[in-house]
Amino acid sequence: MKASWIIVTWSILLVLVLFLWLIPETDDGGNITGPRVPVLPADWDPGSITGIRIEYPEDRTFVLERSENGWMQVEPFSHPVEGYIIRQLLIDALGLMAHDSFEPGALPSNRSLESLSLDPARVTIHMATQDGQERELHLGRRSLAGRAWLQNDADQRVIVADSKLHQRLLGQDPIQWRSRSLVQVPADLDTIIFTIGDRSSRLQREGTSWRMTEPVTTRADSEAIDRLLMAMGRAGNTAFMMDQPDELGIYGLDPPQASLVLSGPGGRHEVRLGNPIELDSQDRYGMVAGVPTIVRVDQATQSTLFPPEYGLLDPTGSAARPEDVRWVEVRLPDGTFSLRRNLDGFLGGHGIDAEDDSLVPVAPELVDQLLQQLTTSRAQQVSVQEYPSRFKVATIILHGFNGRPVDAINVVEDPSTGNIGLDNGDGVLRIFPARM
Repeated sequence: MKASWIIVTWSILLVLVLFLWLIPETDDGGNITGPRVPVLPADWDPGSITGIRIEYPEDRTFVLERSENGWMQVEPFSHPVEGYIIRQLLIDALGLMAHDSFEPGALPSNRSLESLSLDPARVTIHMATQDGQERELHLGRRSLAGRAWLQNDADQRVIVADSKLHQRLLGQDPIQWRSRSLVQVPADLDTIIFTIGDRSSRLQREGTSWRMTEPVTTRADSEAIDRLLMAMGRAGNTAFMMDQPDELGIYGLDPPQASLVLSGPGGRHEVRLGNPIELDSQDRYGMVAGVPTIVRVDQATQSTLFPPEYGLLDPTGSAARPEDVRWVEVRLPDGTFSLRRNLDGFLGGHGIDAEDDSLVPVAPELVDQLLQQLTTSRAQQVSVQEYPSRFKVATIILHGFNGRPVDAINVVEDPSTGNIGLDNGDGVLRIFPARM
């Protein structure tokens, strides 16, 4: 028990000695309870600053500029940055308060620019306002009690100030201030190409709707694609990993393992995915074409950028609208059944054409149910494949008011499940449950 008290006593004494030894780190700055003075001009505000230059040792420099479109990194290369982060940086800088200051030649005897990490500085930040004013601060080491050393280039005075700016510039990497957005959707977007390995899928805009043109030519689900583009606009990387790499091939980015291209008459945007980052990780290396930085892309974002092909296809059996159909021709193995629209509903009959006067009234709700099933109901599964002709049970031809066919749908039935498949002759089978 006595030995334990001795250990505790010596531990306390050791802590006290260490604390007293470190006290000068704050006391050298003068009276820490005295009045505080702004380091930067009091009339500056975040909106007045239009340029920032941040210099780290070993020639690592970042230049940021503000335009009407917001903040942009312009060096070492052009890249959007998150405006709210830059605003917080400026708030920290403009909020700097000096607790005390010294002429360089009047520092305490046990202090020097070198010992305070001011020559060279740990980081230098240069700020310029829209009316041409400039200030440059050299940041040194941090001390206790939330204090830090810096030097104002305007008068060369060495200042003891709050450490918030030090924490932001020395505790964060400016590359993480960049916008993490991976996709910039062109305003005049008309083509989307997904490529994974050797397989590509191409979507083409036609007016206000979309069609798939590769690997098959068929109707696309325009609403699903609009939702996809919105999700892509929110997709971002999880980390910036490396700037200006010497070799892309070792990351699986040249050629890429997968690529997403969005293009229109006014421009082209490409996102590339490479190899998995680790053997036991599904995150991958990624990059935006033309931007020399490698990023980390997690599995959820990969799924957003490269959705299943079937999810992009129109799940309805026909693109025709029920109100545009005048005549329905149902070709069965044992004959043909025709349905013709009249003012009061539909007329129908076997083995006769749509103009025959011997057609008899048919329950309108049954015809409406058929047309809705063909044109509105969404398949439970969509598969890019040729329809199995051996299971074909009918062909339904929809005719317009001009007498010409609007669409032809092959109907197949799976003998084992009773599921119904509809095919437009486009290499896509839309499968509905047996209750159809």
